[in-house]
Amino acid sequence: MQKLLKKASGLDIKMICPTHGPVLNNNLKHYLSLYNTWSSYEPETEGVVIVYTSFYGHKEESVKLLEKKLIEKGIKVVLHDLTKEHVSYAVADAFRYSQLVLATTTYTATIFPSMNFFIEHLIERNFQKRNVAFIENGSWAPCAKKNMAQKL
Repeated sequence: MQKLLKKASGLDIKMICPTHGPVLNNNLKHYLSLYNTWSSYEPETEGVVIVYTSFYGHKEESVKLLEKKLIEKGIKVVLHDLTKEHVSYAVADAFRYSQLVLATTTYTATIFPSMNFFIEHLIERNFQKRNVAFIENGSWAPCAKKNMAQKL
């Protein structure tokens, strides 16, 4: 994509007809800039995406406290609860924003299933160029962080 964009930069482009999505015929500089950002895996927006799973609400309390502290510092924050929403929203924001926090519980000595599913989506799409932090808990043998870090 980067090679194509370089070649296209010298052309007078009037319309972009992607293989999916709407035909673009105005504000093309903006869209070409987005294609450049996306294909170079750079974040679109500075901010933190917190993606979490919570069994009994305690992890949710923790990430909401983190969210509050980050907002107090003037940082844009987006939360995604993988037990309540479709993974696609979290994946989109993970690529959109510059920082990612993964917060989950150890589940049968590994990663909670919906968090694992999310991480697999990131890997399949070549997730990169982001700072990632981990929050885990587990009363017997916490190992979610280790497993998440190894996958990423």
